[in-house]
Amino acid sequence: MLKQSDLSFQKIKANISNAGNLFYQYRACKRDASTIYDIENIRHGQVYARTPLQMNDPFDSVIGFSADKIYDECIDLIFEKVNLSLDENVKLILKNILKYRITGKTIEFIGALNKLKKYIFTQSTIKHVSPANLAQFVTSNLDKLYKKCPHDIKNYFDKQLFLVFSIIIKDYKGIEIEEKTIADILNMEDVLNLLEKEVEEIRDQKYIPFIKDFLSKLTVVCFSASGWDNQLMWAHYANSYSGICVEYDFKKMNHFIGFMYPVEYLKERPTVTLKDLGIDKLETDENGKLIVSETDMSAVFSYLLARMLEI
Repeated sequence: MLKQSDLSFQKIKANISNAGNLFYQYRACKRDASTIYDIENIRHGQVYARTPLQMNDPFDSVIGFSADKIYDECIDLIFEKVNLSLDENVKLILKNILKYRITGKTIEFIGALNKLKKYIFTQSTIKHVSPANLAQFVTSNLDKLYKKCPHDIKNYFDKQLFLVFSIIIKDYKGIEIEEKTIADILNMEDVLNLLEKEVEEIRDQKYIPFIKDFLSKLTVVCFSASGWDNQLMWAHYANSYSGICVEYDFKKMNHFIGFMYPVEYLKERPTVTLKDLGIDKLETDENGKLIVSETDMSAVFSYLLARMLEI
């Protein structure tokens, strides 16, 4: 990920100079409107940039996000907004049930919960622990139990959740746990329904419009530093060798606006967080738009520059 110091103009100029100052664009040069744009840009010494929303490749300059992480943040913001006076462990349970409901993973979550139940009771039986002492057994041996538990359980429960849900299910040894089981234990089905509606509203009416508006204000242009005789570039970007390649000498550019960085090839796409985009609270202005703090541009550029390695 880029550091804040990488955003300085001096750093960008140094990187451009180190790369040789010469950069290239391969263009199709067909009989269409895009070619007219290309020719006009060359005539006037300009470079055309477009927003990520206009890219023909859906993965070009996309700002990636993890649904789980985004919902975690939305749920945290909602809980802060409604200010429920609940025990922290109860909040933790509600947040997780809520997240898996909204992401459509309730069945998988309940399946993992039943596997957790089976694992805990198996381990307690091995150690000859009575049901009455199960909570104490899990609490005293938490590190060891969690370390040895199957990965498909760890995928849904961190250590704190593992402890909380292990204690909850101690009275359900012979009962198959369902979604309603947990809701009934907490007696908070109405609260869950209300919170679910709130999270969906912030997703549809605040977050998605915000991210689209954010992307619409960014423009991106791509260059190659590999020279004019790159056969792969000619084949892929220059209409199978029948297009053109334009050379840009950045030493001669009089008006360079923006930032320039090399693409970073990664095995996993970085994901944006709400805080990266400046969303700290669910506060809106008089027009109903989210009030945001300063965006972490170094994080945003890292997302924009990421390209996935083919494995």
